[in-house]
This record gives sequence, structure tokens and C-alpha cells, in this order.
Amino acid sequence: MSSELIPVLERIIRDAQTVLATLTADSKPNINRPNYEQYGWGITAAHKMVDSVTRVVVHHEGSTSAAGSSALAIHKYHRGLGWAAIGYHFAIERDGTINEGRPMWAVGAHAKGFNSNSWGICLVGNLDIEPPTAAQVTSLTRLLQWLVAQRRGLEIVGHGDLMATACPGKYLNLEAIKANLY
Repeated sequence: MSSELIPVLERIIRDAQTVLATLTADSKPNINRPNYEQYGWGITAAHKMVDSVTRVVVHHEGSTSAAGSSALAIHKYHRGLGWAAIGYHFAIERDGTINEGRPMWAVGAHAKGFNSNSWGICLVGNLDIEPPTAAQVTSLTRLLQWLVAQRRGLEIVGHGDLMATACPGKYLNLEAIKANLY
């Protein structure tokens, strides 16, 4: 093969990968909305709006149980702390269900000092005790693909990249997930 063809073939492969990523990333994943109102919602049009979102912060619930609780239980707990609503924009259950948390336009309560320009995603469970389920990894990857398609240039970080915490847990390989996004 001619050495002149190698850069052309590499460009064709990169272009094909970009098209494939666009085809798979443009459609919104199925996002469930639990009945948070039963515990008081607290988010209204008067809630502070996020600035230009530049990053997504990935968390784990970190309960004492590996199985964790649920998006609804997290919401109830956060309301008990006096917060307006669940602090995360999305919560992914162990079965892979993606739950809406706070609306994407609303400032979250998930990474102090970084909430005004980020979206927060929480995986239910304690990822210091056991790894996320395959369904959670698939849903997280799909959700991140969609978010990156909405906002090019989003930085994807773990909570521990911003603050002194072990979150999102030692068993979440965020680098491997990010490698599958592009």
C-alpha cells in the first residue's frame, strides 16, 4: 500500500467514526421521571438557572448498601436536608433506568462550587463496594453520548476530580466509558 494512502484512509476511518457516533448519539435516551411531587418538588421557574454548562460530573450514591436505594429515595433524603429537590440532574438505577432529577436548566446541588455550570449524574449504589451493573454502564454511556451531542466540548469528570472525595467510587472506570463516547 502506498504511504500516500495511509493518511487518506485514516481520515476516512475518523470520518466514519464521527458519523457513527452522531447517528447513535443524536437520539435522546429514554428518561423516566419519578413522582417526586409526593415528597414536595421545590423546583419552580424562580429556581436559579445554570450558566453555560461546560461539564458533567459523575457521582455514585454511596449508601452503605451496595445495592443503594433509588432516585426517589435520594430525592426524599435531599428534601429532608432542606434542598429544593434531588441534587442531581439524572440518577441511574441499578437496572439501567435513567431518571430525570432536576431539570437541565436548574442549578444542581451535587458538587459545591461547580454547580452553576455543570450537570450532575448519579449512579445508584455504592461503587466503592461493588462495580456498577452492566445496565448502569450502558445507560451512563448512552446518556453521556446524548449530552455531548447537545453540548460539544463538555468535560466529563468524576466528583473526586473536583473535590476531595472517593466519589464516584473505585469500581467505576470513567476513563473507559469516556473512551467509548468519541
